[in-house]
Amino acid sequence: MAGKSAREVALDALTAWQAGGVWSARKLSDAIVKAGLDRRDAALTTYLCSGVLRNLMLLDYHIARHSSVKLKKMETRVLCALRLGAFQLLFSDSIPQRAAVNETVALCRGKNRRVAGFVNAVLRAMTSIDDPYEVREKNQVKRLSIMYSHPEWICRELIEALGEERAIDVLAANNEAPPVTIQINTLLKDSSAVADTLAEEGVKVEPHSVVSNCFNLYSSGNIEDLGAYRKGWFWVQDASSMLAVMALNPKQGDKILDVCAAPGGKSFAAAVLSGGGAEITSLDISAPKMELVREGSDRMEMKIRTGTADATEFIPEYFERFDMVICDAPCSGLGVIRKKPDIRYVDVERVAELPKLQSRILANVAKYLKPGGLILYSTCTWREAENGEVVSRFLEENPNYSLEGFVLPEPIGEVKAGRYTVWPETLTFDGFFICLMRKNNV
Repeated sequence: MAGKSAREVALDALTAWQAGGVWSARKLSDAIVKAGLDRRDAALTTYLCSGVLRNLMLLDYHIARHSSVKLKKMETRVLCALRLGAFQLLFSDSIPQRAAVNETVALCRGKNRRVAGFVNAVLRAMTSIDDPYEVREKNQVKRLSIMYSHPEWICRELIEALGEERAIDVLAANNEAPPVTIQINTLLKDSSAVADTLAEEGVKVEPHSVVSNCFNLYSSGNIEDLGAYRKGWFWVQDASSMLAVMALNPKQGDKILDVCAAPGGKSFAAAVLSGGGAEITSLDISAPKMELVREGSDRMEMKIRTGTADATEFIPEYFERFDMVICDAPCSGLGVIRKKPDIRYVDVERVAELPKLQSRILANVAKYLKPGGLILYSTCTWREAENGEVVSRFLEENPNYSLEGFVLPEPIGEVKAGRYTVWPETLTFDGFFICLMRKNNV
């Protein structure tokens, strides 16, 4: 792959994803390294891929309106090339229109002259578009779906949950490029010292507006190349995920089980919030992902027991062994669309099956809690079917459990209801659900 341009690497990645692969930021990063791209070209490749994924349905809408060939009839690579060119034309202020067209046509010359000519004609026709958000569709849900490149079922659920005005705010926020959010390992280093070190490495650092010892990073490049990262002074984790562990409020001496733990953020958070004094066991069904937890805990000098296990299968020796259980259940991930733009295209049928799995996991891991202990149920989605409905069903079937109020930093403050949904309407947080329940002494 060495010698490929930034646009070629982006086209390869988007074509592989469209052909049926699973999008992976790490695979894209590996492809960038193999191509030998410098920091500037690497940033361009990432920018192009993310931009296409965030605006995919809107790009396809405009391509279809300016093409004599239906999208379904196009070769996958040709369609992806058109998307790349269309994104640069419609959404990139830093790339001249001529460059957007010519560079995209150049990507297609290897096919044949006819394909290159077709791509050239479609993109040149699209240069006449004044407002890319002008969508000629009478049905409001369908219009919003195209404008913000979210499937109609997501738009519909958001409107039902929030009303149209707030739903549009969430859709728009999902298409904003977020910063990298990190949590400071205060067991090793003071937050201000880490911030100073990062600034010296050329990273723009801003403290999070709500969560302490949390920073948003801009122009960070590859995080793993930063000296502060290699020294174990921080880990990457969104502020909303940290909020969940703050609700649990782990203390020194607590025995904590983190199921579905990979990549380990909540285990690391529990270690830091307990001052390094909690006894933490982290489990996940994926052995490769658990290796990431082990590597992270070693890098940050945290004592965390790790292992592989299916969270739906009962482990007899864990029965009523833990003071706290963290159950961050597998979910649709719709709260993290801004960081994983492809996740909006998840199969709706698979999403519909998730509450069954979540309920099975919650019912099983609750058995590991001591009487009087606390269980944290969380997801990185805002869907009520995966959140409140799962919790309500669990409480109905397990009357010895009850919701437990908790306190979060202002402006959230006290959450007496024991459950709280964080909505991704700004770049302050990912969408997240936090619920705390206590096992009563009965």
